[in-house]
Amino acid sequence: NSIIKPRIQVDAALAALGPQVNNVLYGVHDEGLNESHFFTIDPNNSFQVTALSEVCPGCEIEGLDLHPQTCELYASAGDDTQKPGHLYLVRKTDGELTDLGATGFNAVDALSFNPATGVLWGWAQDAGLLRFDSLPDPSATLVFAPEEEWEVEDLTWNATGTILYGAKNLHGSHKPDSHGPLDAELGVELLAYHTTSGQLTSVCQSLVGSLEIEALETLPDNTLVFGYHAHNGLVVGALDVGNCRITAQAEIPTPY
Repeated sequence: NSIIKPRIQVDAALAALGPQVNNVLYGVHDEGLNESHFFTIDPNNSFQVTALSEVCPGCEIEGLDLHPQTCELYASAGDDTQKPGHLYLVRKTDGELTDLGATGFNAVDALSFNPATGVLWGWAQDAGLLRFDSLPDPSATLVFAPEEEWEVEDLTWNATGTILYGAKNLHGSHKPDSHGPLDAELGVELLAYHTTSGQLTSVCQSLVGSLEIEALETLPDNTLVFGYHAHNGLVVGALDVGNCRITAQAEIPTPY
């Protein structure tokens, strides 16, 4: 009858809706060196922790972040695995991994989506700051390479997507990622990559007394939330970037 009714373009509809609401926080726990568990935290239910998956032997998941529009959960691997530096999609119902392939780097320790552009960024311990331009293609472009190996365990963008923060753990006599004795730690340096200038600078030169930081996120008011390494519980804190002060700290009980 000459009437044309186009099908709904789901990807375009999702983009038009803007950022989707996500009611839980996703996390990953490493049991020993490379046995990873995915879990969720419900902030609306007394921060209840729920296991999302059984242990994934040999996975060593290091980076984890949600796409700001589609809420797809992406993960990246470290180097203590048969698939070093691989990029994965994580099924949010049970933690099952879909291997997207090699990134081209040996240990991708951090992932963060830009909330304005939806572009995924990462940090490779053996290389530096990465950008993923063609997801789900896992190949990454090196944006910044430090002169020496840095341990940047996580990244997070500010609320407007103009500054990318990174937590650089400072070490004494032991090499990055070796998790030496705590008395050898020199604190944590907060880095900032500015999209306008393309420069990576030091914002807080040393958060002395801070243990190693493993996780980093941003609140809507641009306060940073972080998680510590080497605790039996999930210890989290808040960091005011303006004065480089830790303003709050608490512990969320977990079964891990």
